[in-house]
Amino acid sequence: MVPWFLTPLLKLFTVKAPADVPWKFNKLATDVAQKAFDSLEGAEVFAVELFLTEDGQAEDEKTSEAPSSLIITSLPEDDVFIDILARVPRRSHVTLSLVSKHFGSLVASPDLYYARRSLLACTENCLYVALFDINTSSLYHWYILCRKANGSHCLVRAPSTIPFMYYPESSVAVGSRIYVFGGVTNMTTNAFCMDCRSHTVTPLPSIPVAMICKFVGFIDGKIYVIGYLYHDGTKNVMMVFDIETQKWEHAMIKPEMEEPFRIWYKACVVMADKIYIKYRGRTYVYKPVESKWETNYMLMLNNCPPSVRNASVVDDVLLYHDRSTYTLRAYDPNEKYWRVVEGLKELLAKISDSQWSRTVNYGGNMALLFRRTSKIWCAEISLERLQGGQIWGKVEWCDHVLTGNFGIRKFLAVAV
Repeated sequence: MVPWFLTPLLKLFTVKAPADVPWKFNKLATDVAQKAFDSLEGAEVFAVELFLTEDGQAEDEKTSEAPSSLIITSLPEDDVFIDILARVPRRSHVTLSLVSKHFGSLVASPDLYYARRSLLACTENCLYVALFDINTSSLYHWYILCRKANGSHCLVRAPSTIPFMYYPESSVAVGSRIYVFGGVTNMTTNAFCMDCRSHTVTPLPSIPVAMICKFVGFIDGKIYVIGYLYHDGTKNVMMVFDIETQKWEHAMIKPEMEEPFRIWYKACVVMADKIYIKYRGRTYVYKPVESKWETNYMLMLNNCPPSVRNASVVDDVLLYHDRSTYTLRAYDPNEKYWRVVEGLKELLAKISDSQWSRTVNYGGNMALLFRRTSKIWCAEISLERLQGGQIWGKVEWCDHVLTGNFGIRKFLAVAV
C-alpha cells in the first residue's frame, strides 16, 4: 500500500513490463519512501522497488497473474528521485534497472547516482576476490561477494568488462576503485584503475621507472608502490602516486634497504598511516608525513607472524590469522603488544585444515575467506574491544560461497 500521506501527491505514469517477466512489489518500497519523505522534509515523492520472484508469482498472491504494466510515480524533481533511489541496497540495482530505461541510466551513472549515495552515506562495503583455477589457468579473474534473497552469500564472476589480470596482488582498494600497478614477475610501468561502480577500467599515468611491484598501500590521498628493479643487481625502490593530481614522485628508501635483497608483498602492511616492512629479519616503519624511517623491535620478536599474507588492519590494529595455532592474533602499535582475539575457537578450529586463508577490513569488521577441499567459505567477524585491551570476536555469518579448485591472489573491500 502507498502511504496515505503520499497518495494525493502522486503523478502517475505507466512503465511497460515484458509480458514474460513476473513482478512483485516489495514492502521495502514503503520503507524507502517513508525514510526519503522524512529526510527530505515532506518532499512530494515516492519510489517503488520492484523485485522478481523465483517461481514467477507474487509473494502475497501466488495465483495472481503477472501484470503487463505497472503503475509507479512520476517524480517532480530528478534530484529528489535520485535521493530516494540512492537508499536502495546495491543488491537490488539490477532489478531497479529493469523497471525502465530512466531507472537503468540513473543506476549506471557513477557521477550522479553513486556520488549521491556517497553524499548520503548510503555506500556499502563490497568484497572483491582475485581467484584462479589451479587446474586450468594461471589467469586471475575478479569475483564479487553477493547476498542472496535468502540472506546467504555467494561469489559471482565480475562482468566481462574487467580484463584478465596477471598481477592482482599489486593492487589496492581506495573508496570505490581498485588501483593496479606494474607486475610481480617482470618489470613494467603499467598502471590502471578499475571503477567498481561501473566496472570500467581506465589507464593511469605510467610508473616513471619500470619495476617489479611487490606492495601497494594507500595513505592520505597517496598510493605507495614498493618493489625492485634490476640495475647492477636488485635495487629496492618506492614510488608515490597522488590520486588527485595523478602525478608520480620518488620516495626515500632506507639506505640498508637498497641492498640487493627482494621485498616481498607478503611482508608489508599499512597501519596507523605508517608502512611496516619486514626485511632481512627486521621490521622497518615508514612515516610518510615525516618522510622518516624507524625500526620496530616488537614486530621483530619470534611471536611476529612470518608474513602478513593472512593479515589485515581494522581500527589501526593488525589482525593475523595464525593457522598453525588456530588463533586470530592482534597487534596494537600503540600498546606494542600481541594478544589473541577471544571467542573464535570454534570457527578457527574448523578451518585448521584450510588450504589458504585471507582477511580484510570489511567496514569495521573483519572478513575471513578460506578454502577447505574444493569449497571456498567466507565469514564476517565483528570485533569488540573490552576494558584492559582484550578483544573479542563474534561470527556474524559464515557461508559456503564458491566451489572449485581455486587459488587466491588478492582479497579487497571497496565502498560502492
